[in-house]
Amino acid sequence: MINKLLILLISIVLATTSCTGPPPAALEESELSESEAEGLAPEDASASTPSSELPESSSGPPTTPPLDSFPPIDYENAIPKYAVDTAITISRIEMKDAMSGWAIGQKAGDSDHIFRSEDGGMTWWDVSPPQPAPPPGETLRAEAFFLDDLNAWVSYLPFEIVWRTADAGITWQPGNVPMTDTTGAVLWFLDAENGWMMKYFDSGMNKVYSALFRTSNGGRFWDKLFDPTSSGDVQSFIKTGMVFSGPENGWITRDPQGVKPGAFVDATSNGGYTWEEVPIPPPADEPGKFDQEFCGVFDPHLLSTTSGALVITCRRFDGGEEIATHFLARTSDGGATWSLYEYPGGELQFLNQDVAYALGREIYKSTDGGMSWVKIRDVSWDGQFNFVDENAAWAVARANDEVALVYTTDGGGKFSEITLQVINPPAAYQVEPPSSSTEMDPTNFGGGSRQISFISCRDNDDPRATDIYLMNISGSDLIEITDSSGKINHFSWSPDGGRVVFDSDRNGVVDIFTIKADGTELTQITSNSFDEEDPAWSPDGTHIAYVSRGPGNDAIYIMNSDGSSAEKLVNGRRPVWSPDGSKIVFSRLQDGIFVVDVDGGNLTRLTDSSQHDYDDYPEWSPDGEWILFSSNRHEPGVSGTESVYVMKADGSEITRLSDMPGAGPYGWSPDGQWIAYTYSFGCAGELYVMDSQGNNVRLLNVGGFGNFHPLWRP
Repeated sequence: MINKLLILLISIVLATTSCTGPPPAALEESELSESEAEGLAPEDASASTPSSELPESSSGPPTTPPLDSFPPIDYENAIPKYAVDTAITISRIEMKDAMSGWAIGQKAGDSDHIFRSEDGGMTWWDVSPPQPAPPPGETLRAEAFFLDDLNAWVSYLPFEIVWRTADAGITWQPGNVPMTDTTGAVLWFLDAENGWMMKYFDSGMNKVYSALFRTSNGGRFWDKLFDPTSSGDVQSFIKTGMVFSGPENGWITRDPQGVKPGAFVDATSNGGYTWEEVPIPPPADEPGKFDQEFCGVFDPHLLSTTSGALVITCRRFDGGEEIATHFLARTSDGGATWSLYEYPGGELQFLNQDVAYALGREIYKSTDGGMSWVKIRDVSWDGQFNFVDENAAWAVARANDEVALVYTTDGGGKFSEITLQVINPPAAYQVEPPSSSTEMDPTNFGGGSRQISFISCRDNDDPRATDIYLMNISGSDLIEITDSSGKINHFSWSPDGGRVVFDSDRNGVVDIFTIKADGTELTQITSNSFDEEDPAWSPDGTHIAYVSRGPGNDAIYIMNSDGSSAEKLVNGRRPVWSPDGSKIVFSRLQDGIFVVDVDGGNLTRLTDSSQHDYDDYPEWSPDGEWILFSSNRHEPGVSGTESVYVMKADGSEITRLSDMPGAGPYGWSPDGQWIAYTYSFGCAGELYVMDSQGNNVRLLNVGGFGNFHPLWRP
């Protein structure tokens, strides 16, 4: 007990001498922008947390920065990628299966780079995002979250930009996370859309000041959930882990280092806005252990919505010698009750509910969820381990000043060193950055009205909401057609260019609406209990094709332009009328592209996507001779990312138009000479045009990112 008090006194003295006082000046509430000073509750926070219990900072809607505040990516001044045979060191590895995965590495004295391997870590190529290079003599440290083989997020100190890739590092898009003066950060993603970022700031007095941000659109926008001026006890102590089991439920673990007795985990049930401290009972045979020793909580794992595991490490001092005891704590009811098991120590990794590893200089394995452990072997180095199954694993091994990448194929029985080799990337990665040229003649470009419309995520309090915009092809006279509180995914022009038909979930389910081009005369023309979407106006203006997502398969219907007399045509999605109005081309996604007469006859398959994931977003050329479509089909030198294809209207002569990944829907210019498309994905998209042969790629000057579904106005 005397030893504990002595160490506690020393800890307090050291913390006092290193104290930086109140939160850093950059974080003072009086100096925050209005949008940063306001907190953000998740969409359903009112259901889980009474408004009277929320801090005052929760008032008001979240403020999303306009997309114009994001400058174009400066590829020329980005951190340069490494050449073949550059000597590198891997500092972190995260393989996703026995062959493919990610790593962070660097050559001596350089900034962190991001790497990919598809041969089990034997060779690597540089897929670093276009992060602005630091001044000469300085280096940048990266934090990353690698969700799967395609999706990853990377942020460099001071962690103001989060880069996201959805195509294994071929392309990257930025998102801006406010608040500077950051000293560290942690990223964690549940899926391709929902993620969290915790930023750390200068600390003192046993506090690690932090701010938590959340994204629900893949990292394009981040909403601040708390910061040092608005949150309470969770600011105290070193944060040791963060994990989520769903959009609402998550854990944060901390290490009080003896300043606070007991063992606990912080839990949220509203997406991270508020946190509740959940105590973990001590062992039944040592009821005072967690109070009498220095106990911290580490390595949280949420294995389902109700079950989870974490490590508790308790330290005591006997004659000046530190003695550590480790426990694995498991819950199957969301933290209401806990079971404690002896734990060998080291980093905890789970492959599934049953198979787990304790990873340090002694490697252990459990096949019963951590209740018992079997020693695999000892190693003579410290490692960052990465098991992908019960046989294949890698480790960044460190001993003295040496670092090596090692691997095993027998579950850790034997590790072998990998001689690192940097190679040229596959052909799909060897894509020149798009030109930012926007020098277009507005009097002679594309034909028709020489105006282009698109959907954008900009200027909405709800970052998931989207609206339709219209501008001159030169980039001037941008106007907002819709003012939506919901999400719009698809729209189409009337043949005279006077009205727009679009889908929206503004009323809960997705319905179809029409509106004049000047934003007046909004009219709802469908109203059902299930979603109706993908509207397409007929060339003569009398009918609208759309998709009904009622019971059973998605089905294409045709109705009068006022919403009356709807009749089913065929099962499918993405209907588009032929220019003469006699046919409709559509997608069945994993089956391919089809065409059918408007009376339901002559159903014909144009493409077969059974050997790859999908063909989608068909679009007729103005002369009816060609059909554009989107596909992730695999070809020699092509990674299977979504790209632009074209074929004859009978399904022949399928040709890949663009070496740069492009997503649909597409817009063919009225004169048939140009194609507009989206580069990257959804609310991280940019709009580009290329000529009908796939050349002369140009960035459309629509302002910033977050734009998709370009269509020329007739």
